[in-house]
Amino acid sequence: MTKPLSFLASLLVVLGFLAPALALAEGLGVYATARIDITDHASSTAAARADIRAHAEAKSEANAKDRANKEIDRRIAGLNKEINRINDAPRVDATAKANITATINTQIQALTDLKAKIAADSSTTTLKADVQSITRNYRIFALVMPQAAIAASASRVNTVADSMTTLYTKLQNRAATSTNTSVTGALSDMQAKIADARTQAAAAVTLTASLRPDNGDNMVFESNQIALKTARADLRVAQQDFVAARKDVEVILKALNIRGKEKAELHATSTAEVH
Repeated sequence: MTKPLSFLASLLVVLGFLAPALALAEGLGVYATARIDITDHASSTAAARADIRAHAEAKSEANAKDRANKEIDRRIAGLNKEINRINDAPRVDATAKANITATINTQIQALTDLKAKIAADSSTTTLKADVQSITRNYRIFALVMPQAAIAASASRVNTVADSMTTLYTKLQNRAATSTNTSVTGALSDMQAKIADARTQAAAAVTLTASLRPDNGDNMVFESNQIALKTARADLRVAQQDFVAARKDVEVILKALNIRGKEKAELHATSTAEVH
């Protein structure tokens, strides 16, 4: 009886040791399964976040390209209007007109090429740089359009000068027998003011017709701005010349006792304004 009992006792002892081991093994199995589930969930979440990020970046790039296209189209439309404006300015020097038109056409082509490049951009960094270059490298509103506006204003100065020269000639003929010194003085000053207006207009065009976009060069940008500012000042002087010339006309009309319909007709010749 001793041996069977001893065997049974030994078996119980073994089972007693095995039970915790089996429980531990089962627990480890559950833990491993849980870790696999967590890892799978983390991978799934990371993938989802990557998809969201990619979608957001794609949308952002599409929006950037759309805005860039609109800005480029707006500039090209404005440049085409300026070409028409210059071509319609009858008193712009042919060389100046050719220079300005060439600059405008160059900018239109450059913007067209940039638009195509932006459409093909696949790098966010490259796209950002190209979009920024629309305003940094292509000074459409800062240079090209003001340049064309100055040329058009200069053309108007010459048109007004032509009209006032016609008026001057009429007044000079009327005053041919006059000995009134105020008449001769006013005529002389009127002639000088008309001539100076033409000189100021020519200087404004000469100063700006050959300017080129700075392409990001700050020194060139500053130089261009100074030239534009000086040209605008020249045109203001031309306007002041016409104001002074019209005052001379008043002096002459009064001294020659020109009134009524004849005065109105003469005045109509000199009422044009320069803007």
